[in-house]
Amino acid sequence: MIDDSIWLDPLPERCDFLVVGAGPAGLVAAIHLARAKVGTVVLLDRRDPWREPVACGEGVRLGPFVAASPLPVEPWIRQSILRCKLAAPGGAFVWESTKYPGAVIDRSHMHRDLAMEARRLGVVCHFRTQAKELTPLQDGWRTLRMESTKGESTGSLRARSVIDATGPGAGLDRSAGLARGDADLEPAVFAFVEGMEFDPQAIELWYGKNFAPGGYAWVFPSSPGMANVGVVCAKGSKVSPREGLRQFLQLRGGKAGSFHGGAIPCTKPGMHPLGDGTLWKAGDAASVANPLGRSGIVEAMESGAMAAQAALEAIGGDCTTQAAALGGYARSWRERRGKTHEWVARIKPHISRVDDDLWARLFTNLGRIPMGKHTWFRMVWPMLKVLPAYFWRRLTGKA
Repeated sequence: MIDDSIWLDPLPERCDFLVVGAGPAGLVAAIHLARAKVGTVVLLDRRDPWREPVACGEGVRLGPFVAASPLPVEPWIRQSILRCKLAAPGGAFVWESTKYPGAVIDRSHMHRDLAMEARRLGVVCHFRTQAKELTPLQDGWRTLRMESTKGESTGSLRARSVIDATGPGAGLDRSAGLARGDADLEPAVFAFVEGMEFDPQAIELWYGKNFAPGGYAWVFPSSPGMANVGVVCAKGSKVSPREGLRQFLQLRGGKAGSFHGGAIPCTKPGMHPLGDGTLWKAGDAASVANPLGRSGIVEAMESGAMAAQAALEAIGGDCTTQAAALGGYARSWRERRGKTHEWVARIKPHISRVDDDLWARLFTNLGRIPMGKHTWFRMVWPMLKVLPAYFWRRLTGKA
């Protein structure tokens, strides 16, 4: 057993780098900064980041996950994923790919290991403190005012550079005009479900306006006989994700335990800057989740490393140096994910308006392609066959 008091490191009065938020983005950023060995790094969070269920399916593409992780990922993998089932009431098909496998991971285990690595590298880890207010830059320093989880003031901490990895809309920078990640929060609910039949090497994505309008339901393997089942709905949907999950479980079967809720930030990318030279946004606070697939674990890790690199390049520099570091961060993100995210953000409104019977028709047509032969070229024609009906309904209003 590890003494939990190690996560209450005494806080210094000042530090070079302050990372607020110990999720995937913040943990990777802290490790990246500590490995550079250029100054004091402090990592704050309001709770031990592995203690509560994480409101997501915990699914990743394995290749990018391995590339983004600062530690070997094998201990965190619950299940290897070789297939993806896309379905709607009345139609389904299975896409199998051994070339680009995925994985379902244990995020609690991952967070714990990354936190241990950060502390081993000398990061000051303090996980029982709430970030309350970050002041504007003054004489080269920003001041973070803090309080306990009970609302009691615990003093302040001055930092030369701050990485905000607090999640969507937490608001360390309410007047800075930077990305916040809360302009299009989509509600999501999940539960661990027993008694449901599922392929342990497949993830399932279900589309249906009765249970997930504008979004989808997911079924991800969690452990033998147990699935992580959830629903995400478009913002403003008339169906709550909790009610949608109940309806989906009636369709798929299974007995759910307690429900866990959350929100997925799917803001259109590129709307606001990712930093200002001394304050940097990363992870959900920077709205890096895929707008259509809603994936965000690997994206958060990648942005955490990029934000840390920008902070390292800017530390102690003048305005020109800081501007160059910010431009480098923006370009790196755009090349890695941003351009793709902008494209999927444009098609997302059309995807959310496809009717259930058209989804079923599409998936049935795709299901006629032999297993293992699903290439993008082979899939184009079945997709094109559905488009005339979709656009006719949009034109005539006969949805």
